[in-house]
Amino acid sequence: MKKIAIQVATALCLLTFSFHALADVRSDRYQPDADAVKKQRFTKKGKHELSPSFALSTNDAFYQVYYFGLLYQYHVRDWVSVGVLLNGSFSQPTGLTQTLTTPRDQGGFEVTPDVRQPFFLSTIAAQARFAPFYGKLTFFSEAVVYFDFYITVGGGLFLTHAPNVTRSKSAPVPPGVDATIAPGYDEGGDGMGFLPFGQVGIGQRYFLLRWLALRWEFDLMLMPEAFSLRGGDTRVRLNMQFSIGFSFFF
Repeated sequence: MKKIAIQVATALCLLTFSFHALADVRSDRYQPDADAVKKQRFTKKGKHELSPSFALSTNDAFYQVYYFGLLYQYHVRDWVSVGVLLNGSFSQPTGLTQTLTTPRDQGGFEVTPDVRQPFFLSTIAAQARFAPFYGKLTFFSEAVVYFDFYITVGGGLFLTHAPNVTRSKSAPVPPGVDATIAPGYDEGGDGMGFLPFGQVGIGQRYFLLRWLALRWEFDLMLMPEAFSLRGGDTRVRLNMQFSIGFSFFF
């Protein structure tokens, strides 16, 4: 009997604690003030955002392009902002381009790719951003980091150098090139190119302080490009770039 009484008492205690815990969970669940996600801690409406950033191209087979620039945005609402972007750039030839431009007697092809490289001041654009989602990350219940997820839509001008397609006299004429300008042709294009482009991208901001956020973004840029050595053939050029930087709010 004593053993049965002890088991019954233990079961009753466990049942009481279970109901108590359930009541606590339900009461916390239905307290609006306890829901930290619904309360957006960092508001952006009416604020200015200034973002210096660094970016690099991710899909150019001939040149690795590095971008550095400044973005300004005004937040019309917490989830909508508009602004302008200015980017400078510099580029380095990839291993493929180095192989192509190496003289034939040294194992190369002695051919320069018929592609345009960005000018030093490469990008002038107008942008709009839409940030419909936000949330928070917790680290071991010690720190909370708030973030938002945004979509970028924009367009502008992409400034480029004329392609340097000067070929040595010993190199063969590539397919599609007018033989009357070979050998030793110098078809440098039509000077600086102003290529209109459209842009779409995704990114996130991680708010470190009320006035400071860490930002990353991945963008796609579509633009028409004419190739002088293909009879002026125009094709759609796709630029992909990944950028990272800080955003300052004031």
